[in-house]
Amino acid sequence: MVNPEQLPMFSEHDRPWVEPQVVKDLLEVVRIQARTIHEVTAVNREMVHNALDHARARSSDPEPEPETEFTLHGYGPSNPRWHPWRAFVLDLQRQVQELPAEVVRLTKIAVATHGSDTVETISYAMRGYGLDVRKFDPLAWNPDENRVWVSPKKPIHADTRRHF
Repeated sequence: MVNPEQLPMFSEHDRPWVEPQVVKDLLEVVRIQARTIHEVTAVNREMVHNALDHARARSSDPEPEPETEFTLHGYGPSNPRWHPWRAFVLDLQRQVQELPAEVVRLTKIAVATHGSDTVETISYAMRGYGLDVRKFDPLAWNPDENRVWVSPKKPIHADTRRHF
């Protein structure tokens, strides 16, 4: 509702934008800004498209990693010294040889009691390297054998595709 007592914000002399030439100039400035924004957006879109094409081209044929005894599939044993198979075997063989003479039966419990690792850690590493957890005899394991860690937490089918 219009209040008749309210004074206008600008007087008749303070309205230069009402002139037609000023309105045309302002509209031209707006058109130039809109065209610039459109061109910059098109350039940005093209740069993103090119970057995605380049990334797809790089990822389509990755270099295969050579399978070595140090290649881990999954996280690896919880004891970082056991990451390569050879280190795992040699460390457990050393612990078995350092057992006191009063130890009659060689078990994971005996090794865990006199060593720094738990029975669960030893069992987890054995499963990861494909050993039967029920048959614990580190002296019979060959450290020169080429075994690769496969996480026991993964489903069996997840790693079979990698090896075929």
